[in-house]
Amino acid sequence: MRKDQKFGKNLKDKIFIVYEVEGLNFSRLLSALYKAGINVYNVKNSGGKKTVLSVKYSDSEKFFAISKELCYNVKKIKERGGFYPALFFWRNLGVLLGLTIFFVAAYICNDFIFSFSFCGSGSVYYKEVESYLNGVGINRFSRFSDIDLKDLGGSIVKSNPRLSFASCVKEGNRLKIELILSEKPPEIIDGNVDKLIALESGTVESVKVYRGTALVSSGDRVNAGDVLVDGLMTIKEQTVIVNVIATVTVISEKEFLYVSAVDGEEDKALLLAEEKFSDYETKDFSVEKIFDGENYTYSVRVGVRYVFHAG
Repeated sequence: MRKDQKFGKNLKDKIFIVYEVEGLNFSRLLSALYKAGINVYNVKNSGGKKTVLSVKYSDSEKFFAISKELCYNVKKIKERGGFYPALFFWRNLGVLLGLTIFFVAAYICNDFIFSFSFCGSGSVYYKEVESYLNGVGINRFSRFSDIDLKDLGGSIVKSNPRLSFASCVKEGNRLKIELILSEKPPEIIDGNVDKLIALESGTVESVKVYRGTALVSSGDRVNAGDVLVDGLMTIKEQTVIVNVIATVTVISEKEFLYVSAVDGEEDKALLLAEEKFSDYETKDFSVEKIFDGENYTYSVRVGVRYVFHAG
């Protein structure tokens, strides 16, 4: 009510409140209002003992008091008048100011990076990518508006020869980076490392460790990003970190699809698959044929040998 009392009297006189009044002998109420100097507008009987009327906003308290004294039931229906929006804004000034500050702050904060996330087969190199981003000045609280996300993806690929693709997408206040490993990762890995990591998923074929601790053995199933050989070693009852010298081979099963309307083209599918993987050392080709009623799909599965070195 204090806000309403502070609202200018001239403005109050231009705003009306619509009430529904219930009671008998309505003329008695009109007479009492007239004597009190309260004007009544747009009087309409809404049926039975109910009457709808309007009074000025500035007369509303007196109207309520007189109606209550004469035992009439009064229900406020709405407020109207060309200046009602001004009254609404005045009453809700604090709320509107708060909402304005909130939306402005949200708009400004939406331009800042709060966190990073990495996905894809190349996410095993997220630390290297984070280091590259820090080197070019992209870190927490950097502005999205200062970054060309498309160009950033290309720059990340150029910075790491083990990656073939990188895309950067804004998700809220998070920079999501998808990383894809090169189709043929380099066999020789930097010798100055304390871990040998699998760059492809598959089955371990052989393990040779000259320095370090093997965490896998032949026949184990591994995923891209798994540590194959760790640099932690126990020497004279003390655990130390050493540079890994090791070689691990992994057989990864790949699939090649050939679709044709012709039956009996297994040999052709095999030849195409061999050509597809001609740059790799392969083994164990197999073909499966599926007919969908219209075309034949030849699924060629092949084992690709990957050799991972450290040291």
